[in-house]
Amino acid sequence: MRSTTLAGSDTSESLLGLVRTGEERRIVLLGNPGAGKTTLAKQLCLDLVESSPDRLPVFAELKRYQATTRDIRTLLRAQAPDLWPRDEKELPGRVGVVVLDGLNEVAESQLHDALADIEDFIDSPDVADVTCVLTCRAVDFPTSYGPSFARYEVVPVSAASAQRYLDERLGPKRAEQVWRQLPHRLRTLCHSPLLLGMLTTVLLDEADTDRDLPRNRGAVYARFLSQLNRRTRERNRVETPEDIREACLAFLAYRLKNERVDVPRIELGEYVTKDFFDPSWHIPIGALQREVLDLPPMGAVSSSQPDAASHRSFMHQSFQEYYTAVYLKSWLSRPPQEGIRLADLRTELGAGAVAWRETFCFLSGMLDDSTELVRACRKAENHLLAAGCIEHANTVLPAEVDDFICQTLDAFKYGDAFNYHLMFALQRVTDRSSSGLPRRVVDDIGYWAEKYSRSRSDPQTIATSVTDGQVIAMVTDGSPHERIDAVWTLGQRQVGSALPMLEALAVRETDEAVREYAVVALGRIAAERSFPILRQIATSNDESKWIRSYALHAIGSFPTPEAVAVLVDYLTQPDRQPFADDAAWPLSVLARSHHELVRPQLPVLLEVLHREALDRYTKGCVLYVFGCGGFTEANDAILDYLKTEEDPYVLEDGAHALGALGLRTSIGLLSRLADPAVSGDAMTRREALRSLVALDGVESPAARAARQDPASFVRDVVERHDR
Repeated sequence: MRSTTLAGSDTSESLLGLVRTGEERRIVLLGNPGAGKTTLAKQLCLDLVESSPDRLPVFAELKRYQATTRDIRTLLRAQAPDLWPRDEKELPGRVGVVVLDGLNEVAESQLHDALADIEDFIDSPDVADVTCVLTCRAVDFPTSYGPSFARYEVVPVSAASAQRYLDERLGPKRAEQVWRQLPHRLRTLCHSPLLLGMLTTVLLDEADTDRDLPRNRGAVYARFLSQLNRRTRERNRVETPEDIREACLAFLAYRLKNERVDVPRIELGEYVTKDFFDPSWHIPIGALQREVLDLPPMGAVSSSQPDAASHRSFMHQSFQEYYTAVYLKSWLSRPPQEGIRLADLRTELGAGAVAWRETFCFLSGMLDDSTELVRACRKAENHLLAAGCIEHANTVLPAEVDDFICQTLDAFKYGDAFNYHLMFALQRVTDRSSSGLPRRVVDDIGYWAEKYSRSRSDPQTIATSVTDGQVIAMVTDGSPHERIDAVWTLGQRQVGSALPMLEALAVRETDEAVREYAVVALGRIAAERSFPILRQIATSNDESKWIRSYALHAIGSFPTPEAVAVLVDYLTQPDRQPFADDAAWPLSVLARSHHELVRPQLPVLLEVLHREALDRYTKGCVLYVFGCGGFTEANDAILDYLKTEEDPYVLEDGAHALGALGLRTSIGLLSRLADPAVSGDAMTRREALRSLVALDGVESPAARAARQDPASFVRDVVERHDR
């Protein structure tokens, strides 16, 4: 993905310039909650009105989409009746930009229809010259979608910009004092325009806030919404007690299940009357409905729209997610027979329930101790959510964080969970670990995060409704982002007829991203004719590090002696060390699937281990190859090598390799590596113990001794089996 960021304070100007050039006609703005996507899109419309009054922008909220109408034009006409032409023959000359805001706010049950309608709309001949701008949370944007959109990320507010904003709102002296007192986590939150604005509002309203700053994101929301509700009460003479009003907001938010954002008012009123209202409160039901549904934060749609009175939504989607968390906390705090348990939320905690992610992160900040919530996320195998709950928690047991980090890193390095997004998530939670977690674990996470820093997102896979021939045509005639998506899709589909074009792109293309993905595509198709091209790219010192890395991984798709020879050569040549692990990963894949091709190279690989000039990562990768191939004939040689090795990184990878080879002759060395009296490195002890448990069970002498290990994340290897 060409994830071009719109940077700094010039973001709006950059978007305006992008639209004016006309190079991209299909643009999606992606960002985290509160990143400013809607604000940026609205500013674009204002700028265009001033600069191009003859080509008007039209702005529409997708949360108002209804599948029953099955027509984006109806939505545009309803929300912008003065701008959208009654006679659509006038459309090409009158409308220059259409902004569809908030794809993530479309009801989940209607998302498929909405995507199809958007595709039909932007493919219409009369809007061929109209630029379409879509906004969406990054995590919610579909990776496989018919139209190819140029994806641009709204970059976070910089620390310098956040400080300047505080200076302007609070005054330089107080701003400097507040910034100094802000914990690291709150400073990080200031990268969000919404959070920065809310925090500043709280600081302006509460004179003593400087001595009692909010602890996390949920606390910022709690104080901001408390201020908003107080002002609402003062201005509107609200009769409903605030605790009942907040409980009603929480009930409605939960009732919508994070699946719907914009709801008919009459439907919400029925929820309040039938499922929430208690006559013993002695509150007029009409007053309760009015004071919940017609006042902030359940903000009404702008009264300028014809159906303004008929629908309601929270003022910001994150407000709805916050109040949903308030509801969950209330019910989790009740006795089990009356409330709910985390086990009851296993579906919502699952990795597929993306819409619930922000709610559980809010909930984590509301709980006194989030350890059980983190464990529930892990049990549901939602590791990204577990990291988010750790990041936003008030308190979580450091031992739980240690174990989460270690297990996630194990799965990434040695298992099948090769998800580089997890490395970015781990980077954000290492400060919640115990003092016993070795520094090299943090360094290891940093290494992998840096390695994949260019791969935060994959290109978009073009939907199967677009034929191979149309995809090939997009490579030639498409916009820059369409060419990237098209090349990526050809590789995903393994389109053999595209080989000549892909080979030409791999050799001569000037767009670096297009060329890199052409190399990836050649590896996925893995045609014999393409191998010489990939080998030339991989071995040329004139090529960039990234294109050579992609070529090495592509070569790993060829189960041939020639491919193995190229990869082994990279591991043995000192001048190619920067690419050693890029060669070792594909070599390990070949070792697992075609061990007979790699076996003849074992003497060379064993000799590599003894080269002092090679770095620790290269040696660790070579040991990993032995384990993947199950080359038990090398077990004794590995044992001899490890007896004299002192580098903890290499010893950890060696312990894993011995466990993968599975020979009981390794138990003696593994027992010594697992012994804290012998090995001072906890990660080496942990990996040795994992291999010992696999070889000798949890009741072996070494495993029993490990129950007394000073590091909890080492003990947990055995205790997990006990549990």
